[in-house]
Amino acid sequence: IGWDLQALTGGRFVLGLGTQIAPHITQRFSMPWSEPVARLREMVAAIRAIWRSWETGERLSFAGRYYTRTRMIPAFDPGPSPFGAPRILTAGFGPQMTALAGECAKVTVAQLAVLRWQLSQLPVIVAWVVLFGLPTALR
Repeated sequence: IGWDLQALTGGRFVLGLGTQIAPHITQRFSMPWSEPVARLREMVAAIRAIWRSWETGERLSFAGRYYTRTRMIPAFDPGPSPFGAPRILTAGFGPQMTALAGECAKVTVAQLAVLRWQLSQLPVIVAWVVLFGLPTALR
């Protein structure tokens, strides 16, 4: 869907991803809760591998600790996008998720209710700007 939305919006689509919280995962979805930062990092990498396969035509070959993506049926391959792959934005709470946003997405989103906490994360944000550069949207 993200690939189609990228085309429909003329390249302006941004895919937002987050982990939810443990009670939602375990009680609402009946799934185990473990290592949300590592899982989200790997999910972003897996999605990008799929998109790269569509862009370049290379064989899909992603094998991680949590996710494996190796099958791309030609009927499900939309081919290259004239706008490139969508940007990915991550949402989360805490220093590890903030750092992950800088590493994988270059952008993070948090609720206004946690603004005080966000301000406390400025050292983490500055560190990822130094490591990964200023997000394109802020240049």
